[in-house]
Amino acid sequence: MTLRRRLRPARAAAFGLLAAGFAPAAAQEPVPAGAWPGGPEAAAEALRRGAYDQAEAAYREEIEAPGARLGLAGTLRLTGRYREALEALEAGEPTPARRLARARLHREMGETGPAR
Repeated sequence: MTLRRRLRPARAAAFGLLAAGFAPAAAQEPVPAGAWPGGPEAAAEALRRGAYDQAEAAYREEIEAPGARLGLAGTLRLTGRYREALEALEAGEPTPARRLARARLHREMGETGPAR
């Protein structure tokens, strides 16, 4: 048995754990405090309340603040706007958190190649 075959179940389990952090976009439930995404507090609070329009506007207003791009992408994802979420993550410095969020989005969209 090759090493690749032996690692396949472990990789699948690890990827499943990473992907489990995302609920389906159709759920449209408020995001619990402390969950991804964060960013500017007013925007994060609007997102936790389920006020997606307010959260999106607040994240866009403070887009250069730490965590704002992740927050905007999370808001867009929750409203089913996956391509826009990917665009928000592609702008600026490609941080590890943004790369992981992009991989998760690609996975949700069924695009396993880019997700890897």
